[in-house]
Amino acid sequence: MNIKEAARALEQAIADMEHAEEDWVTAKARMEGMRQVARGILTAFPELRQHLTDCERVELRLDDSLRPRGSAAVKEILESRPNQALTVAEIVADLDERGWLPASDNPSNAVRVALERLVDGRRFFKRQGDDGNPVRYYFVDGTDLIAGMSASTRARLAGGVRVAADEADGGAAG
Repeated sequence: MNIKEAARALEQAIADMEHAEEDWVTAKARMEGMRQVARGILTAFPELRQHLTDCERVELRLDDSLRPRGSAAVKEILESRPNQALTVAEIVADLDERGWLPASDNPSNAVRVALERLVDGRRFFKRQGDDGNPVRYYFVDGTDLIAGMSASTRARLAGGVRVAADEADGGAAG
């Protein structure tokens, strides 16, 4: 394999990763929707709980000890709404709706602390509010950002490699 072939293979791998991540985000959102439907049915017909396997109980998060907490719960909320900037109040409302609200005298403060731990500047971000607007937090799934990049930029981000092949053949490596 020469550098040109390697550059193309790297670009294809990155494209495949982007598609897999899009599929994963969509599947995760669908799973959460199905989980909420199933929990709703079990709320209406609690006698059906006795027919669930242990694995199904875990998947449906019926046991309070199995629910995500802290940063894990906040991460799931942000990942379920990729590329959307959310306020602490919106995240608290979503946690409350899912039954994941932290047991705290001040849930907003607990969520804010979890958010600050989660922000990494790579996939989880914080945007300062201005002119009286609240601070917002968001998860970037990467697909929108990566789609607009050149092949050489994507390759550099993927592994710190400068891809000379696409410049040498006039950009045909994309």
